Amino acid sequence: MLYKIFLDTNIFDSSGYSFRNSAFNKLRAYAKDGMIRLQTNSVVVGEVKKHINEKIRDRINEINRITKRPEFAGLKKSEKYNNKFEKMDAKEYVNYTLNEFDKLLEDLLVDFLDVDNISVEELLELYFKQQYPFENGKKDEFPDAISILSIKDMIMQTDSTDDMVIYYIVSSDVGFRKAVSNLAESRYDVIIYENLGIMLEQLLCVTKEREFKDYIFKYSYILQDKIIKKVNEYFMFSNYIIDGVDGLSDETKVIEIKDYASTFYFYDIEKCEENKYKFNISFDAIVKILIEYSFLNETESYWDKEVDDYLWKTYTTQRALFEVDRKFDIEVLAYDNISESSWDIKNVNLNCTDEDIYLTDDDILEIEFTEDT
Repeated sequence: MLYKIFLDTNIFDSSGYSFRNSAFNKLRAYAKDGMIRLQTNSVVVGEVKKHINEKIRDRINEINRITKRPEFAGLKKSEKYNNKFEKMDAKEYVNYTLNEFDKLLEDLLVDFLDVDNISVEELLELYFKQQYPFENGKKDEFPDAISILSIKDMIMQTDSTDDMVIYYIVSSDVGFRKAVSNLAESRYDVIIYENLGIMLEQLLCVTKEREFKDYIFKYSYILQDKIIKKVNEYFMFSNYIIDGVDGLSDETKVIEIKDYASTFYFYDIEKCEENKYKFNISFDAIVKILIEYSFLNETESYWDKEVDDYLWKTYTTQRALFEVDRKFDIEVLAYDNISESSWDIKNVNLNCTDEDIYLTDDDILEIEFTEDT
């Protein structure tokens, strides 16, 4: 699975241009593992560099003006502090930050989205209809609109059924997020976040899911044994209703669970607390069950119309092998044993919406015996 991540200009701005902070370093690690690639365009890069040049230059010049104030005259003459008041070179600090930004883009394996082929007609339609990001008569949102349309083009290049690519769009701008949501047409493979922290939390869960899957596939018997135990309990103690040619069964008893085939897949993960995760698994089981059951044999019984009752009843007891298929939702609580690179599976909860199991003669694989009483 590849995660293509688009970060709006405001995400870079809100970092204070600290491009080696913990958040960006986590993204670097994911990129190095081949899990993510940054998606951007010349508009975002141009805006970020423009803001770096303006804001850092302004703040450095402001610091230089403040250090010239007469209140610092005594400190400037002291050997201990005089070097703290040397004039700072705004250009040097701007260039350093710009280089750090370029290095971040390189480390995140950046792909530049094409903006040259953005439809001017579509751009103007958003503007004149005051659709996001031009809501409430905003007139200065053309850079955002270009970015949004480039995201749309990027998304449309991938079939929504392609489960190998997921798009994460991150922006603190409400209008930007709503515009992307509208253009993405509720595609499941496009997920929008309001800040980098929430997105990284999701990526962490994805990473933990992948680690847990790898662990389970390597030691599949650990989880399989726990699930099989729960599934066997369900089939052993469920209420069976067998509908045959002679009506419904009166009594049923599971003799033995003979065999089963199963498949399972993960569909959700939730971080509960530090190093504790809840994994939701869909488990499909096809089970062969030996059941003994009895039913009233209408053919061998006699109904007296005058007394409106049976004069005698004949019951048939039958033992048959049935094939039963069920789908379960399973919750697995597990702790990440980071120091030992393993997982501790603490709890397995099995959920099935079917309280009763209905069977018919069509589900019978073979009959072991039939006995009338």
